[in-house]
Amino acid sequence: MKKRKRRFGLAETPEPLERRSMLAANLIDVSQVAWNGQLVDAVKDEYVLRMPQLNARSATSPVDYRHSRPAVQPGWSLQTLGSGFYKLKAPGATQSVITSWASRNRVQSLDVNAVRKLNAAPNDPLFGAAANWGFPQIQAAGAWDTGTGTSSTIVAVLDSGVDYNHPDLAANMWRNPNEIANDGVDNDNNGWVDDVFGVSTIAGTGNPMDDNGHGTFCAGLIGAVGNNGVGMAGMNWSVQIMAVKVFDAVGNTSTSAIISGIQYVINQKIAGQNVAATNHSYGGYGFVQQEFDALNQLAATGVVIVAAAGNDSIDNDVVPAYPASYTIPGLISVAGSTQADSLASFSNYGVASVDLAAPGVSVLSTRAAQAAGSYVPYDGNTGYTTSSGTSFAAPFVAGTAGLLKSLKLGASPEQVKNAILGGVDKVAGLNGEVLTGGRLNVDRAVDLILATQGAVPVATFSPGQTLSFLEPNAGFAYADVKVSLDRPAD
Repeated sequence: MKKRKRRFGLAETPEPLERRSMLAANLIDVSQVAWNGQLVDAVKDEYVLRMPQLNARSATSPVDYRHSRPAVQPGWSLQTLGSGFYKLKAPGATQSVITSWASRNRVQSLDVNAVRKLNAAPNDPLFGAAANWGFPQIQAAGAWDTGTGTSSTIVAVLDSGVDYNHPDLAANMWRNPNEIANDGVDNDNNGWVDDVFGVSTIAGTGNPMDDNGHGTFCAGLIGAVGNNGVGMAGMNWSVQIMAVKVFDAVGNTSTSAIISGIQYVINQKIAGQNVAATNHSYGGYGFVQQEFDALNQLAATGVVIVAAAGNDSIDNDVVPAYPASYTIPGLISVAGSTQADSLASFSNYGVASVDLAAPGVSVLSTRAAQAAGSYVPYDGNTGYTTSSGTSFAAPFVAGTAGLLKSLKLGASPEQVKNAILGGVDKVAGLNGEVLTGGRLNVDRAVDLILATQGAVPVATFSPGQTLSFLEPNAGFAYADVKVSLDRPAD
């Protein structure tokens, strides 16, 4: 689609096309607007913007970046999202007012605060299949002969939160090592109080408890505890799941909440947390420069980004769905497939823009205690449920990315992506639908990542020495690790 020219990186201020609807009771007021030649759902009177970096020559990592903060007019408000990103609320502002203000303040880029929606699963009765078919079909057992994940690997789930009390997830939840639970203090000075398991950027708190069910379902596929005699096993029997709640209870959010969530993951990565991959089971159809920039920052830290292709039976090559259609190093876009290895009827596709497919029809996973009514208990067990959607195909791939990173220390996002895409089972039902023409095969992806050269850092050290490990392609050291030995080094 042809884009209109922008002045100072700005798009035209949209005009409302229809009556607004309150999608989240007291959280999001949404209207449909014209933006860059497309109809886009956006938060009323809100914009996301980015300011230029002031110290481009002297800064060595995102944590050192400094940006100007624009002054706002009376009645407006400006909220920082981190790294020069801001959310602007300008009630009733016209196109000329916004354009003039942005020009005076040298705004680098600005877009509407576009709404993103969870790729919710269709509940048609004909989608039925054996509930646990997904893992056998992608040859997970063969991969598990090599490795089942490690507790030092983190996969962040940007979604509706995670039920961190679930008996099949609790032991695999990430715990912020620099935060003291429930003391009402921001112990690590990161702007979030009691962010023990993650954060809720949609509510502005440190509590990412899932009140929808979507995020908990994704988390179970990535990392339900394995070999514990309880329920199911996720792709990683052992892992740390970082809960980043960016959606409300009814499954809506804005790009400002998503950008804030991405910044949280970046800051934890910079602080030394070993985030291997992120899962993004949501989407929308408006390109947002600031979301693109934030995800590029995330990729630059060495994180594999996995995104659901969408559930609208649309060709993403023609009508791009974001974030899945962003061109970002190491980003993997995932369609949904059936047990018969065909494209799911609801799945978006794209021979150029969607990389591969993974099981997405009537798959089994964990159910949140506060799950929405559509997540019906499986066989009477309230802790598990079945559902369908590209939302639930993506976690198979995100979990695989985490598993590969646990097996090949230091593997770059591109190396992980190449192993996953190179290992697919090519099937007739996906030929011409996705880039690889295939469906995820974890066992083969493991073989390929283990054969990858130059991905494992090797260090020689002495007792008490402090080592700095550099993440490939990140451009800066992400952690200092204090090493102590109880015997002489070999």
